[in-house]
Amino acid sequence: MINALLWAAAWFIPSDEQQPMGPVTVYCHKLPDEVFAILRASWDNKVEEVTVYESETAYDDFNEMLVCALEEGAEIDIQTEYHPNDIGIHVEQ
Repeated sequence: MINALLWAAAWFIPSDEQQPMGPVTVYCHKLPDEVFAILRASWDNKVEEVTVYESETAYDDFNEMLVCALEEGAEIDIQTEYHPNDIGIHVEQ
């Protein structure tokens, strides 16, 4: 858990693999083994929520939070090792 908190504290370092998708931006890079994804939700450029999902078993909770935040008009940043399509975010070509 400490590694996950350090990753959250170090917060999103842009990479060449950054994939903007409207209100959702996914940063694909290596995370600690115990971390599936980190989701940051912001409204009006103010970060309101940061959630660390610790394993792939958190997939449903991750998607529920993502959908709810988007429905409320949040801008979402996600850190994960997975391609957006693999976590339910479909990129338009």
